[in-house]
Amino acid sequence: FRRAGAGRLAEILGSSYLDDDLIARRDYYTDAEVDEMVSRIPPGLQDRLRAYRDGINAYIDYLGTHPAEVPGEFAALGVPLTDWSARDSARIGILLARTVPSGDGNELENARALAEAGPEAFEQLLPVRTEGSVTTIKRSEGAFEAQPGRSRRDERVGFRRSQQFLDEIDIAGAAGPGTLTTGGSADALDAEDEEPGADLARILPQGGSFMWAISDKERDRGYLFNGPQLGFAIPELFFEFELHSPVQDVRGVSAAGLPLVGIGHNGEVAWGFTSGLSDEDDLFAVRTAGEESYEFGGQLLEMECRDEVFAYNTPPTSLPGLIEDPGLPSGSVTERICRTEQGPVQARGDGVAYARRYAIWGREMQTFIGLAALNDATTVTQAGAAAAKLTGNENRRDAD
Repeated sequence: FRRAGAGRLAEILGSSYLDDDLIARRDYYTDAEVDEMVSRIPPGLQDRLRAYRDGINAYIDYLGTHPAEVPGEFAALGVPLTDWSARDSARIGILLARTVPSGDGNELENARALAEAGPEAFEQLLPVRTEGSVTTIKRSEGAFEAQPGRSRRDERVGFRRSQQFLDEIDIAGAAGPGTLTTGGSADALDAEDEEPGADLARILPQGGSFMWAISDKERDRGYLFNGPQLGFAIPELFFEFELHSPVQDVRGVSAAGLPLVGIGHNGEVAWGFTSGLSDEDDLFAVRTAGEESYEFGGQLLEMECRDEVFAYNTPPTSLPGLIEDPGLPSGSVTERICRTEQGPVQARGDGVAYARRYAIWGREMQTFIGLAALNDATTVTQAGAAAAKLTGNENRRDAD
């Protein structure tokens, strides 16, 4: 998780992980930016990050004199044990806040699918409205329109305007979300290189999670069943643990590297999450004037750019399910990463750069604050107030 958040997976898992590393370094933050975000959270939470860091490093020191107890995967991958930092925990929190509750959206894939399938087929795949759909909000509680006052006619007009706009910019030649290669540049992703229907497969909805909060009035208690439906992965996203101290007794699950319980209970309140997975981010098509200049607000502006070096090494041992194709033995790639006023540049076409504006940009550490308060909540009301501080888009149920 530390390497995934910092964009350093390919250093131990091979060149096939270069794209993941590119996305992490391009779409997240520099070390200085992460440190500044940590400095803005409450002092008590900073102390918790430092205490967690010290505990991990104490165990690393212990392993230095007890080599037989070093976990086997470090030897299998030839990875040295390195000291932990508060920044490492922060990066993992940023990774989770950005990826678990939501996604970047599929604007480029949708645009290609629209161009290939046509408006009628596209409307069947991704309808603006689904007649007869069942929601979790009771009709008696009111209707909540996505955009109050928007009519069907407005939707049709907006759809045609989108088509006209897309006809004027380079979609087919735009590079995908992560296209770092060992050639040292981000190559254009040609639709001809993919299997037929690949774009359509990416935009079809898949999977789902659920949870139940059940009241037992006879015993004056509540029950919470949470099914996040994370699937199987190596490593798993969550692990179970407990935290006990004179002021806290909390149990549940979280990602490795975080001193907070993401889903769990504390003897008074239980809370659960499933991912909202809404598209709350926007992809902007910005007209470029050269490689690192662009037009915005009637002005010609310079992108904020930096060079990043990505190292990759093939591990000495193949791990089934984790390393499918390690690629080239070892080496490095230098990539130029840029941002506009809107955010990180994720793709480029002829005369256009596609920059992502994130709704929670720079505010992911607020989720640490919300989870810490949620871990300490003693009533459902307090749990709701704590969850209001979270930056991710999650479905939540509580029981006390």
